[in-house]
Amino acid sequence: MLAIALAESSPLVWGGSVLAARAARRIAESIRRASGRGAIAGDAEHLLPLVEAARPRDVFADPFADEPAELRPALVVLDDGSEEPVVREQRGQLLAAAERQQVRVETVEAGAASEVARYAELSLTGRYAAAYLSLGLVEQ
Repeated sequence: MLAIALAESSPLVWGGSVLAARAARRIAESIRRASGRGAIAGDAEHLLPLVEAARPRDVFADPFADEPAELRPALVVLDDGSEEPVVREQRGQLLAAAERQQVRVETVEAGAASEVARYAELSLTGRYAAAYLSLGLVEQ
């Protein structure tokens, strides 16, 4: 599902903790390499204006039209289980803005025991989705 969300959007990748933010940067870099499209990773204060500036979704847009549709943003939230108040607040702000603007949200969760293992899990999941995306975008 993550690769499908990435294929139909301009990804905005956010991780709240230090390691999740580092994984977000690595994932955005992998998406850019795999697809040749833009992908942005950043802090909540940098991504929030981009989410709020998203144009309303056109429910009448033809998915089979010859000309490609404009890619809307999709928020990819990397959740490493951090329950710090700042992380919860930023996550809440981003999710509320995404709901108001009808921006698709995909959450990648990590449940490993140590912080480094959660970083690796988030990073590898995102990089796998980017590789899967590159296979789907190959022109015949």
